[in-house]
Amino acid sequence: MSKAQRPVCIAVAWAAAVIVAWSGLLLLLPRAAPAFGQAPQQESPSGVIRITVNLVQIDAVVTDSKGRQVTNLKPDDFEILEDRRPQRITNFSYVSVAPPARGLKPAPAAPAVTQGVLPAPFHPEAARRLVLVVDDLGLSFESTYYVRRALKKFVERQMQPGDLAAILCTSRGVGVLQQFTDNKHLLDTAIERVRWDPMGRAGISAFAPMKRNLSSFMKSPPNTGQGAPNPSQSGATASQGRPESPLSNPGQETSFMAPVHFTPAEEFWRVNFTVGTLGALIYIINGMRDLPGRKSVILFSDGFDIPWDTSSDRRVLDTLSTLVELANRSSVVIYAIDARGLQVAGLGVEDDTTGRSAGQVRAALGSRRQKLFSTQAGMAYLAGKTGGFLVHDTNDLNWGVQRVLDEESGYYLIGYKPSPKDFQGGKAGAKIHKLKVRVKVVGLHVRSRSQFYGVEDEEARPVYHTRDEQIAAALASPFDTAGVRASLASQFLDRETWGPEVRVMLHLDARDLSLQNQPDGSKKIVFDAAVMMYGENGGVADAKYFTFTNTPSEANLETVLKRGLDFLIEVPVEKPSAYQLRAAVRDPPTGRVGSVSQFIDVPDLRKGRLTVSGLVLNATGSGEEGPSVRQFQPGERVSYGFEVYNAQHDPATNQAQLDGLIRIFRDGNQVAALRAEPARPEERPDPKIATMSGWLQFGCAAPPGEYLLEATITDRLAKGKYSVASQWTDFEVASAPANCVTGERSGP
Repeated sequence: MSKAQRPVCIAVAWAAAVIVAWSGLLLLLPRAAPAFGQAPQQESPSGVIRITVNLVQIDAVVTDSKGRQVTNLKPDDFEILEDRRPQRITNFSYVSVAPPARGLKPAPAAPAVTQGVLPAPFHPEAARRLVLVVDDLGLSFESTYYVRRALKKFVERQMQPGDLAAILCTSRGVGVLQQFTDNKHLLDTAIERVRWDPMGRAGISAFAPMKRNLSSFMKSPPNTGQGAPNPSQSGATASQGRPESPLSNPGQETSFMAPVHFTPAEEFWRVNFTVGTLGALIYIINGMRDLPGRKSVILFSDGFDIPWDTSSDRRVLDTLSTLVELANRSSVVIYAIDARGLQVAGLGVEDDTTGRSAGQVRAALGSRRQKLFSTQAGMAYLAGKTGGFLVHDTNDLNWGVQRVLDEESGYYLIGYKPSPKDFQGGKAGAKIHKLKVRVKVVGLHVRSRSQFYGVEDEEARPVYHTRDEQIAAALASPFDTAGVRASLASQFLDRETWGPEVRVMLHLDARDLSLQNQPDGSKKIVFDAAVMMYGENGGVADAKYFTFTNTPSEANLETVLKRGLDFLIEVPVEKPSAYQLRAAVRDPPTGRVGSVSQFIDVPDLRKGRLTVSGLVLNATGSGEEGPSVRQFQPGERVSYGFEVYNAQHDPATNQAQLDGLIRIFRDGNQVAALRAEPARPEERPDPKIATMSGWLQFGCAAPPGEYLLEATITDRLAKGKYSVASQWTDFEVASAPANCVTGERSGP
């Protein structure tokens, strides 16, 4: 049977189900699509930024002259201005997010309370949420290498327990890098797939080298004999209202120097890719808006220009305005790191000045300096408008990351009651209101957001009513949501008959699904589900949509509510690649939507390399937890199983000679190891495929938390680096029950 003829296999555990396929899912969302598909009546979590007719609340960070956070200030130490008018502070708190780093002043045990000032309405969470955005639309080949190195160092040395991070690329849409996790293995996998985009707006290095006779192909600014204008000097540029430096006044809405000249084709290319970068940031922030607390985006880029000339293409300005408003309303701070490092914009060994006069060389170098400063100014403006900053002119990118981490250890929440006039005009005629937070203590510096739109939060938040809209919003989000609690496991397999496939194992908490009364007194569960696989380029590789109808018997209903529902969906894979698997489930009566995602790498077995399939873990005995949950109780047996492909066979016996090792890790430390033996040939479904399985048991004293299980296979008949292959999966150990009993075991 061919792949095209092969049906998608779906199995449902615990009860018979009627499955109806449906299509027409809306994949194109409005620009301001929310992260999650909650029902309209659901209330979002408390956030940092609040904009209502009764309260405008913003966040602010205060540092001393050495850049260290100051955490013990009181409301009287601050002044807040709206449109240059002083406002009376009505709400005030300091929120500590992470353990203070070395050099930070400790936060007080409880926030200081001033008479007449209430604590800011917010329920903080202990985790820092960091999204590291690789602007591969605007990174040179050279910068991409240094960004990858910085990301690896961040994961290895700078990421702290409790931090949640995601690594995303601006060119990939809903691609495989959008995993929001504290799993360092998963982040390392994402980093390995960060690559230079030759179709982006950057070349091999930060600046294109001068070439012989290049002057006939470029437009240079008029040559004054002085090279590029100096942004730190007063004169013509200052008289035109431009700031003295692109970095000293990032909120200024004019270029600090004469614009770089582009041909029409170059201008179109530049604008398109700049809008692509900003649009990707809008998509990312949409995914973060409903997460509680202050969130951070760290943008690694070679920068972008902002064309302030409103007579030209306005797409960059319009997209930038949308991005700033959305980030400020979503409690997202954008920090930018210039991935080019320290650049002198002078002559390099790769430059060929043959055929150029001294004035032409100075003009070309001046154009380089213009490009450097103008692209830095674009990043500085975006960061400054959202309460962040730009890190520039340093080759140590991780120093910039550490500055962000230090700043994100805590923040002040400051609120005031706005005037009703601030919200006149509705959403269509909303006015931008300028904000300025000042600290009265000499020697201290404050960083905060600079504006808000006169639209209440509820009015600005999009509402999705239909099934298609709600599920599409959940699938399009880079983050999971739990309107319907779900868990997901996936396993790639390969059969000579079928070819490569992905087994999707989905578990639902049935208590989050509505029970519909039937005329005969029975209960019926109906819900919509969608499973989507996104390829490495961000495109949809496969999509399945179903409506499930489940009618458990009266005797089985209690089991369904206790154990949940388990589904097995087998999806054929057209080609080996890296995929992000996303599933969304919707409860029609309430409109609640849950989504979950997982990264899976389907290898190319045609290369003949030793390969281990995906791992499956399952509790044995109680049967209460399926392979998609991967949460186990101390004292219960846990089985594991996987397949091994492309093992060499002894010509004399036609048997493989494999050694298997199962290792278990917690917090990066190995806590257990045991041997795994292949099944006998007569027990294998395919004689060319070796299967391995076994079981382990956790003792009652096993610490609860997250673990990793790694299976490493060594082929004694193979030679070279392809004689060893490994695969891993994560799981969780719960706290031991009071009646925990451990018998013979093969685990920690």
